[in-house]
Amino acid sequence: MIKVSVIIISYNNLHCLKKNLDSLTNQTYDHNDIKVESMIVDSGSKTDSLRALQKYKDRIKIILKPQFLSRLSPAEARNMGVRNSTGDILIFSDADCILPPAWIQDIAECFKNPEIDCVMGSREPDKGQGLGTIIRRFSFILYSNKFSIQESTIINQKNLDKGEPLILLSGNNFAIKKKIWLKLGGMKTIFKNPAGEDVMLENDLIKNSYTILFNPFIKIIHFHPISLVNLFKKCIYGGEASYVISRYPDSLISYKYFIERGHLLSFGTFIFIILFIIFATSMIVLDKISFLFILFILFLLTSTVTFRLIKLKKKLSAILITKGKQYETKYSLSTFQLSYFGLIHFIAKTITLISFLRCYLFDGLSTLDLLLKNKSNDYTREARRFHKKTGLDLLRGHDKNVRITTSCSIIIPFCNNYFFLKKSLRALCNQIFPVNFKLSKIEIIIINDGSPICLEKLVTQAAKVYSTTYLKLKKNYGAATARNLGLLYAKNEVVFFLDEDMVVPNDFIVSHLLRHIFLKDCIIVGFRQNISLRNLNLRTNRLDKIIAVTPNYKNDFRYKRFVPQEWSGIYRNVPVDNFNKEYYPLINSRFFRDYGKGKLIGVWDLPSMFLSCNVSVRRRHITELGGFDMRFKNCGMEDVHLGAKLIAKGLYLIPNLHATAYHLVDVDSNSKQRTSIADYERKLDLYYNLRNEALIIFKRNQWLKQMRNYFANKFDVIYS
Repeated sequence: MIKVSVIIISYNNLHCLKKNLDSLTNQTYDHNDIKVESMIVDSGSKTDSLRALQKYKDRIKIILKPQFLSRLSPAEARNMGVRNSTGDILIFSDADCILPPAWIQDIAECFKNPEIDCVMGSREPDKGQGLGTIIRRFSFILYSNKFSIQESTIINQKNLDKGEPLILLSGNNFAIKKKIWLKLGGMKTIFKNPAGEDVMLENDLIKNSYTILFNPFIKIIHFHPISLVNLFKKCIYGGEASYVISRYPDSLISYKYFIERGHLLSFGTFIFIILFIIFATSMIVLDKISFLFILFILFLLTSTVTFRLIKLKKKLSAILITKGKQYETKYSLSTFQLSYFGLIHFIAKTITLISFLRCYLFDGLSTLDLLLKNKSNDYTREARRFHKKTGLDLLRGHDKNVRITTSCSIIIPFCNNYFFLKKSLRALCNQIFPVNFKLSKIEIIIINDGSPICLEKLVTQAAKVYSTTYLKLKKNYGAATARNLGLLYAKNEVVFFLDEDMVVPNDFIVSHLLRHIFLKDCIIVGFRQNISLRNLNLRTNRLDKIIAVTPNYKNDFRYKRFVPQEWSGIYRNVPVDNFNKEYYPLINSRFFRDYGKGKLIGVWDLPSMFLSCNVSVRRRHITELGGFDMRFKNCGMEDVHLGAKLIAKGLYLIPNLHATAYHLVDVDSNSKQRTSIADYERKLDLYYNLRNEALIIFKRNQWLKQMRNYFANKFDVIYS
């Protein structure tokens, strides 16, 4: 039996939602041969669409977007649908499509051929009112080979090399094997608008030697009413998408498929005419051109356009004749209508070209991965500036008498270890500060991530020294969510992130703040030395005695670590030669100076050096980047992802060897370690997928407003 998951994505499709869901629930297929799971992913629709969805909740699984996101892109919505699916075959469509009765059966039949990895269908020309819909309708008839090709076609690298046509995949009518979808990492979420994500998936399929079957008889009706303004918006999205695809190495799809394909004039003629118009206009302004020359230019343009119109009308007639009488009568155009279509289509493709050039010139859509590969971490200039101002070494220097003017917020998420948190807070309360330093410049924010353990006594003791806030989430949301809640309440300039199991030396805070006084756009990362509970009696006096001795940064994995061969199953993107060796990331990278531009040392790149157990950075940098990504549940990789965003934004990651803290480790639970390894592998895959997203910069307080809405009714302020 074939297990099939049908995934429909919807965003304000009230005009066609009922027809779509009725056509889905009334499918005819062999129930003994095919098991169907149907779901619809809503990307953030208005209330009316959500109300309409509820009528089908008994027959279709309804998946809503996470509350912390304002809207899901089509790529994100389809990825979310796959994460909630159980089928071996994934079938995709949109909520503005009407599906034929045997749609599922026909697609499932195609996969009975084991060589087929992906199936794409066709569609009727766009239905609906609006000038934009009319232009799209005839653009599809005239220029899409989906309309003209009338036999099943195999698309793979071998056939393309022979000169077979490339048929572009559309996200509203295709199916793929789930194991292949997961292997490719799903759709690339850098595509935030409905354009390009499906074509990029096709590119990945072909480049990885998979086979796509185009079946023109699996045909949906696309009900897509749009205005002329919305058509032009889609052209902007197309230009952005073509730019993003062109940036990928060895991309099969070029900008031509979005710009040149379907143009009224050829791309070369288009450029020629634009340059000619600019030249003629400049000559007129300079009053150095005769009236006859202007007439000649107009005659040349008119002749070219007329010739193209004649050719276009012949092409339309030839296509409609091959499709049959019903298409001839339904889609024929007069010369005037064709001229109007040609003009609007020319304007639309011009907008696409301008959108592409804008991205090309200003590079506003680079993925996080591409930005990291082009970002250097050579902070030599910052080190010289720091030494010139303080006379200290940036990596190890410390001055306990320096005048501290910067304020800080220390954010500590709490999960379940009361004893560890007690020692951590005691170490923070025993900090040594310069004379005349005001303790009001420091605040501690403790976030209880749904634990039933009572912390009021610890919080009250900490509040005697610093301004302290205690927030309690109503359930466990994970470390990323807890830290974002802390960021929402943080008021000070610099933010420290510590874990509940970190015990810091008595000059820890000053050591971090000293660097932030003179370095504005830097991340200061400290180090850690693990302490086993078996080998240490954690009595207060004994612990205070240890804290007086600075922990050794050479016990941190970032100084020295052996990479075993077994890790190759987890780090699948790392070269095989990097395993079964010992590495010194800190030394081999000249203290992270040579660690930029995507360099790997062992299995670690530069963002892997960013750990939220001991790090400080200016608060505005984090809020501009949207804080921690709350798609990471529990603890792990959410800090590395934030580090990647900060580095891509242009911040230098600088090690502070003086700010090394003790990390309290419980090694008694081997089962927890095994569970964490399996969980880490999933989070690592998510991290690599998120590196394909664009780097989004939020406007001032924009992200904080979103977080206020998200956290409404999710937590209690216990102490403030």
